[in-house]
Amino acid sequence: MGFLCAPVGAFVGLWVALTATGHGYGVFVGGASIAAFLSGTFSWWLLVVRPNRLRFLPAVTAGALAAVFGHFLCWYLLLVGAFFWHLATGQGHSLGSAPVNPLQAVPAAGIYGAFSLFLLGWITIPTGALLGGVLAAVQRRNNDASHSAL
Repeated sequence: MGFLCAPVGAFVGLWVALTATGHGYGVFVGGASIAAFLSGTFSWWLLVVRPNRLRFLPAVTAGALAAVFGHFLCWYLLLVGAFFWHLATGQGHSLGSAPVNPLQAVPAAGIYGAFSLFLLGWITIPTGALLGGVLAAVQRRNNDASHSAL
């Protein structure tokens, strides 16, 4: 699932980078694709693989959950990345102050993630659900084909 979600994250990140005002938004391409991969992989494992339920509803739910959690995770990765970039280089001041630390980044990512979910969730959640449903259908078809070949 993560491999299907990552290109969607990269596409949404690229859209943000191209439409945002200012500079430095290119980090969203990598951040969103990594977040989508991680959230897609984890949600698929949590709802489909671990309980061994390759069914339509858990798969669609896993895809939608991946999209929701991906917004938070993307912001968290970017905020923590800015913190460590600031530590390593001294760059990355925002309005005269250093970036938030990894602990402070948790509530900040929640706020920013909720805002980005509000702006982009209309496309990311249905897309994640669609990817989950398609992946489940393909895997079920492959499982049925491999069992009938035996």
